[in-house]
Amino acid sequence: MVHNITNVVASNPSANVLLSIGALPVMSSDINEVEDVVKRSQALVLNTGTLSPERVDSMLAAGKAAEIKGIPIILDPVGAGASRARSRNIFRLLEDLKVDIIKGNLSEIAFLNGKKAEIKGVEALTEGYSDDEKADLALKTAKRFSCIICITGPRDFVSDGEFVFAVGNGHPLMAKVTAMGCMLSSVMGAFAAVSDNYLDAALGAVVSFGIAGELAAEASRGPGTFLPALYDALYLLEYGDVVQRGKVTKFIKEKGRAV
Repeated sequence: MVHNITNVVASNPSANVLLSIGALPVMSSDINEVEDVVKRSQALVLNTGTLSPERVDSMLAAGKAAEIKGIPIILDPVGAGASRARSRNIFRLLEDLKVDIIKGNLSEIAFLNGKKAEIKGVEALTEGYSDDEKADLALKTAKRFSCIICITGPRDFVSDGEFVFAVGNGHPLMAKVTAMGCMLSSVMGAFAAVSDNYLDAALGAVVSFGIAGELAAEASRGPGTFLPALYDALYLLEYGDVVQRGKVTKFIKEKGRAV
């Protein structure tokens, strides 16, 4: 069971992807019950897409309960840098809670490291980084916050502060459907719920979700048919699909290449 305190845009599709992979979603954000919900959950996903003072308080209460229970906390800092209030509350969550996995786009993760975030609303506008720079950013951010970092994009970069892995799975149609990154955060919560190794969990989620996106694109005509096809692809995804289609490389920073 994965407890999600997520944004209003992502709540329904995030619940659906969790059901598709065999997990049980709970989407409660009421501060009066989040602690009780966490006690019955195996992971907590916090998403800052539509913040309010009440939602932040609920996230903090749920996070403290998750720490006591010892279940993983996944933070998706949606729109970090978009406004002073949003940025202040994201750093408050990071200061007050021990987050296990942070997943964000390049602009969001760069902002957490004090760099200017090139965003409009909650969307990243430009990449502007080489693969070497993205790998270095993932590594530094993981060290700074002592957690697993995932930078999403055309290639995803995942680091535990010691190693960096690049993932080449996914499809351009995934950028044409809203809340796709939020759905990935929920999937990461499910993977982390059943693995003590959160690096493995983050990598497994990114690769599986990307492969499902590829399979969904093959079965759809465009964004309108892509999302239901994604649910089907996740539901039908098998071990062999991951082995045959997975594109994971260990990034070797010193040599400037992946092997």
